Amino acid sequence: MRMTLEHISRGTTLLTAALCLLANNATTAAEPPAGTKIVHPADGAIMVYVPAGEFTMGLDEAEADQIAKDLGYRKADDLWAWEAYPKHKIQVPGFFIDQCEVTVARWQKYIQATGAVLKSTETSRHFDKPAEQSLPAAEIPWNDAKKYAAWAGKALPTEAQWEKAARGTDGRLYPWGNEPPTTARGHFGTKDKTPDLYTTVGSYPQGASPCGALDLLGNQYEWTADRLVPYPGNPQADKMKAYGDGSLVCARGGSWYHGWIGFYAAKRFGLKPDETYYHIGFRTVWSPPAGYFESDAFRSARVPPFKVLPATAYHILPETTTEESGYFSLCEGRNGKIYVGSAAYGRDSYLVEFDPATEKMRVALDTHKLVGLPLTPTGYAAQSKIHTRNFVGPSGKIYLGSKQGYPSAKEKETGQIPIYRGGYVMTFDPATDAAANLGMPMPLGDPRLPKEAKEGEGVIDVAADEARGLLYVITAEHQHWMLFDTRHPEKGYRDLGPILRNQPNTLIDGQGRAAAITEDYRVARYDPAADKVTVVELLVEGRPFRDVIGPTALHPDWRLAADGRTAYLQLLNDARLFSLDLSGAAGQPVIARSLGNRISGRNPDSRGALSIGPDGRVYSVVRIDNDTGFGSGYLHHLVRYDPRQQQMEDLGVLTVKNPQFFDFKAPAVLNPDGTGRPTHGFHTLPDGTLTPLHHHMACTVAHDGTMYVTIIYPFTLLRVPTI
Repeated sequence: MRMTLEHISRGTTLLTAALCLLANNATTAAEPPAGTKIVHPADGAIMVYVPAGEFTMGLDEAEADQIAKDLGYRKADDLWAWEAYPKHKIQVPGFFIDQCEVTVARWQKYIQATGAVLKSTETSRHFDKPAEQSLPAAEIPWNDAKKYAAWAGKALPTEAQWEKAARGTDGRLYPWGNEPPTTARGHFGTKDKTPDLYTTVGSYPQGASPCGALDLLGNQYEWTADRLVPYPGNPQADKMKAYGDGSLVCARGGSWYHGWIGFYAAKRFGLKPDETYYHIGFRTVWSPPAGYFESDAFRSARVPPFKVLPATAYHILPETTTEESGYFSLCEGRNGKIYVGSAAYGRDSYLVEFDPATEKMRVALDTHKLVGLPLTPTGYAAQSKIHTRNFVGPSGKIYLGSKQGYPSAKEKETGQIPIYRGGYVMTFDPATDAAANLGMPMPLGDPRLPKEAKEGEGVIDVAADEARGLLYVITAEHQHWMLFDTRHPEKGYRDLGPILRNQPNTLIDGQGRAAAITEDYRVARYDPAADKVTVVELLVEGRPFRDVIGPTALHPDWRLAADGRTAYLQLLNDARLFSLDLSGAAGQPVIARSLGNRISGRNPDSRGALSIGPDGRVYSVVRIDNDTGFGSGYLHHLVRYDPRQQQMEDLGVLTVKNPQFFDFKAPAVLNPDGTGRPTHGFHTLPDGTLTPLHHHMACTVAHDGTMYVTIIYPFTLLRVPTI
């Protein structure tokens, strides 16, 4: 049987004039997908979209028997399931429905705006209790629910609207699918004991419907706009003679009070319009006018279809960059301040200190000033980058290094490229504000360089074993692994032998052994006690790591947990996170396992953004393509892995809560040599929220759980509160 629902229940609209004007002479934009969210301008409700089209309403007897079995009843008649016969197709225009039931807070807003008086105090008793504002409005009579809807410019849902929101278009029996209800999917209680009262709305995300509506089963019964009458063609309509004459209003969704008899999506329940109980609530629907989906009103009302993580943004001192950029150089000092390395191509590089208490920045270390190079631009010969990950030793000293940048367009055009003689290893001590130059590990002219070498090696990583007086240094661009004994500096930097993977870093395990990833994705180890280097396989379920990740994998990056044996490793272009056990004996393979994808999405990109928090949880920033339909470009997710729970959690997309931190509309600023300073590294989502676009470069978790992330173009430090 096929029916047509020509009109969604009408209500007087009090929306803005802009919305009203959209209905006239407007072309219709493509419908957004199911679950698209908006914040309704009248009552502030988050609403989810249910697209226009056909769906299956009601049940056949076989489905009713299955539901009875699922819910622990002998037969379908025990559920009064005949009220839902027959199963039939129906067309429903597109509409928005409240994601959750109307809450205490929203009902109070209505009362304050209209002066409406309600005999029951079941809802108003919560008004002055901040912790109870998200409880559902309760004991609301049908006519009062309709008045609320009219005030908001909305309506109560028809039965067809309610059921389509609950079942989607695949004929499922429950909002979440065809699996029987569990206590994780709604406020149901158990089959033997009902809950004591209703609960906070939205508490059961596992019970979400196809459009993302919550609490459609359990918590409160919900008023609809329709009277309870038999569906046309109901073969058991006679069973409804005594009450199905239209004198009762249909409520949907079951309730915590009535128990499991009502916990299926096609369940209908009749109530007199002037009666209500404390397990009766409601939600509303809204029909968008023509042209709404291409309007500014829609764009400003939309809610991102992903969690957002607002951060405070700070523009890193512009005098320390030439292209508004930096690399992996980010850490928290023992003094609680944040240290960021910058890149000033052709000129210099700097370590910038950020004080979270005052929100001020200063230059802590000027590379050229420290090592005695010119403070005026020297082109490609300059120490243009601090690219190292800023290793913080137990003493509080920060270990870092410098490296070359890139030849400028003019240098390449003329062929007059200044000679880069090599990078420096440096330290900075926040306690004394003193910096030290520990020399060049592999300068131009070093006999260990190829004879044809035209430049020295830069420094890409420094790690310190202060207890033994050892520094482990990795060079760039050829990834030599080197050892420096600070107790015998006259010996210089010793090449340990293995050539490492691009942009690697050294870990020092709890036994004092150093480890790094080789160019063929094995593990190189140096044991200072034996003064011996070994190279062993890195295995995942018995397979070499290189085979597991494939030939296109880039830039392994790892961190050591506090236990001194567990390492966590990510790659730039692979979504997976791996854990490694570094406690094995010399010569034995290192065993790794995949912890799964940090995030689902196309073209994952993670650049030096891996950090272990003080509680042992692992944090990572991953950029993926924005395929959500909410804007374009990319989204940068902050992800957390909990080793105790063995769970990955998407904490949300990084956004900026103070977009005025940088004037993106100002005229372009040029460097003294006329080159530009890129500022295209952020973009706005459809709701106007500012978010990173192209590249994050590093992240670190501070001692108090605050997360810091660097973004380029402009070079920015994001500060994310403890989560």
